[in-house]
Amino acid sequence: YRKWIASSFRDPAQKIAVLDLDGRPAAFMTYFHSDLRDFFGLRFAMWRMALMDPASRGKGLGAKFMASLFHFHRGEGLDVIDSGLSLRNAASLNLHNRCGFKTVSTVVTFHKWLQK
Repeated sequence: YRKWIASSFRDPAQKIAVLDLDGRPAAFMTYFHSDLRDFFGLRFAMWRMALMDPASRGKGLGAKFMASLFHFHRGEGLDVIDSGLSLRNAASLNLHNRCGFKTVSTVVTFHKWLQK
């Protein structure tokens, strides 16, 4: 995760939203804009990665953070939020469902380690 976070800060196209609690980051989201008005008449927030401090989990902060991001993205003039997750991450899946996301597709990723 550290490499993903560091690369997000180095990429000028990535935007980072942080939930600050008492001067410390409790959650953050990396995302970018995708302007598809020429094709669909819509602008998208493409959520890339969300992380929640383990000590802050289970307190409803994830849903409040997402709700604040919905409001923020409306203010940016965006129309749709596109988010993805690993089906193995049940907590994230449940949070997305609680926040009104609808599953439109599932993808399975396979890994093959090549031995030398």
